[in-house]
Amino acid sequence: MSDETLTGFFGLDDPQKAQAGAAAMAPELARARGIPPAFRKAAADAAIVILKDILDTPLSNLLGDAWSTHRAIKSAINAPPGEVADFTLHEHEIALSRKPSAEIVINGAPTGVTLEFELKLALNIASAVLKIRDGAIVGCEVGKTSGAGSVKCGKVTLVKRETSSLRLPAALTFSPGVMLRG
Repeated sequence: MSDETLTGFFGLDDPQKAQAGAAAMAPELARARGIPPAFRKAAADAAIVILKDILDTPLSNLLGDAWSTHRAIKSAINAPPGEVADFTLHEHEIALSRKPSAEIVINGAPTGVTLEFELKLALNIASAVLKIRDGAIVGCEVGKTSGAGSVKCGKVTLVKRETSSLRLPAALTFSPGVMLRG
């Protein structure tokens, strides 16, 4: 199974959901005086393409980055060089909040309109067994995972998802490894 991205998690890889997200953005663009009415639909479509690019991050990367800062993992750093140490994390939550933005440009000319997005994601993980070698997470076995999240543009929710079961690969590999920073 391939690693799901944030784009996939929120369903923006589905053309109908992407189009619904663009339509939901209409109120925000209607307030933007720098975008002529005739260009607003195209601007919304372009903004969704940009958003999909911003969200093209594998969930495994987010997990690895979050785990790399977990303070309790320092004990696993003491494994002999070249040996893999297992470190078990029991039920835990990983939260992500980002506020990317995109400036709308028409025919190369700035419109003075910047779309402010807000991404919120929470993943609940029943357990994870991290594989640590030479101070880096090189793999992981992930237990049952659920999650919820949303993406907004201004005050408008573009996409929202809540799931009681999230399909992730049972075993993740991080090559060359995610360095521990905790």
